[in-house]
Amino acid sequence: MTLAELMHDPDYSARLQAANRQVSTEYAWYARFVFALQTLLLLLLAWVCSQVLLGMGRREALRDGR
Repeated sequence: MTLAELMHDPDYSARLQAANRQVSTEYAWYARFVFALQTLLLLLLAWVCSQVLLGMGRREALRDGR
């Protein structure tokens, strides 16, 4: 069977949709965990970058005698 024939087969389409629903509900926790982890890493990166920029500004200010 070719892919085009499979896509038009109602039995295949129903099995595919059922499997998609099962996987979506079974691994929903994984998607939420990854999203939360990415958010935390983004916040950590922003904090580190701000600390580096503030440190550079302080050193520059001390060097200029302000």
